[in-house]
Amino acid sequence: MPLTGNPITSAVALAALELYEELNILDLIKPKIEQFKKGMDEIGVLLDNSKVLTLGLIGSIEISDALGGKERAVLITAKARELGLFIRPLGAVIYLWPPLISSKEELGEMLSILKDAVEFTA
Repeated sequence: MPLTGNPITSAVALAALELYEELNILDLIKPKIEQFKKGMDEIGVLLDNSKVLTLGLIGSIEISDALGGKERAVLITAKARELGLFIRPLGAVIYLWPPLISSKEELGEMLSILKDAVEFTA
């Protein structure tokens, strides 16, 4: 079976991976990953220990039906947008996927806004 793909985007992806390695990007963001995971876990606790998943700087919180599910996710993300954090739910799941170049301060602000939005909807 022949392999297919876009050679231009493949070349860009390979170049990006080379830069990540050359500039030690993953080592540089490890403290931010720890900060992010801790912040997301704290928000999960506010949501009655909702399911929180993180992978690097990608995080999701699944809001159970008992806590309002999809409707609560919509309310939380609407409040977060009002406070300056543009996120949207996918069903009952809230995703936060900050850029790798976010500073620790910016990351803290994003997590703080999301926390405030969760507390507002409690």
